[in-house]
Amino acid sequence: MSSPLVTILMAVHNGARFLPAALESVASQTMRDFELLVIDDGSTDATADMLAAHAANHPGTRVYPNERNIGLTASLNRGLGLARSKYIARLDADDLAMPERLARQTEFLDANPDHVFVGSREKVVDASGRSVRRGRGALTSAETAYLANFTPPIVHSSAMIRRSALLDHDLRYDEQFVTAQDFDFWQRLLRIGKGARLGDTLVALRQHDTSVSRVRRTAQEQNAIAIAQRSLAENGALSDEGAQAVARFVTVGELDRRYSAGKVMDLVFDFEAGWISQQRDAPTEISRIPSLTAGILLKGMSRATLGYTDRLKMAGELMRGRFFSSSKELVSIGLRRLI
Repeated sequence: MSSPLVTILMAVHNGARFLPAALESVASQTMRDFELLVIDDGSTDATADMLAAHAANHPGTRVYPNERNIGLTASLNRGLGLARSKYIARLDADDLAMPERLARQTEFLDANPDHVFVGSREKVVDASGRSVRRGRGALTSAETAYLANFTPPIVHSSAMIRRSALLDHDLRYDEQFVTAQDFDFWQRLLRIGKGARLGDTLVALRQHDTSVSRVRRTAQEQNAIAIAQRSLAENGALSDEGAQAVARFVTVGELDRRYSAGKVMDLVFDFEAGWISQQRDAPTEISRIPSLTAGILLKGMSRATLGYTDRLKMAGELMRGRFFSSSKELVSIGLRRLI
């Protein structure tokens, strides 16, 4: 039996509420050379019955139950070991894949053998499936690598990964991260190859009251801070203390007593300048880096407990020398919430 081109990897624990829609989105893919590999992580609701019914009607489905609940990260690693395809596409059990997702992403990776992963733009929907907002658009490889120092450059459910990169480098998710495991994973993949984000909206993320980002928000934020701090210290001329101050500000808007908002902004600008100076072989790909920096800082500013005057000062300094394609872009990355 020949191996499929793509393995769609899903791990689910008590996901009966949204699982049928996720499975239907998989079944609706226009590209048919794929298998669906599901790790049922100790579910006690109707998840197992739903998966069995789907597998009975879709022969390309493989379901592996865990004897007990071991968590998302360990379950995904089990799935990576069971995959047998050229590419691995992630999808959470409460999210949706648009019909063209596999076709567009396999086309991209086939045409770009130096890329080890590709994501896509996403839209966010509520529990009823109503659209809430859309994520930002395409990222080149250089932009992806830059953004990954601060925040995940792609959403987890949008990722398609080149499996040979995992095999050649014995790469798996780091199981010390129960949450934000994808952020760490993208950083380590980018050490061995390139990543990118397509501008097409190819996934829908479900926003609901029992999602990991809601239930484990504090743990997810703390892991994201630790991962960003490590990357900023390794890839820029920042001390561990300075890297932590930047990571905390851009992730949750918190300021260390030793670092004012202006000082944090200066550290980010220093990191940006150092990073750009090392990218001389990709001048066209780095033209939007100042705009990405602005988005990173505005995200932190929007979450920070800053006074009105401080916000205005920071916004004014931020716009000095920053490139924005339009006034609409300024609004879209959060300036409206600041002033």
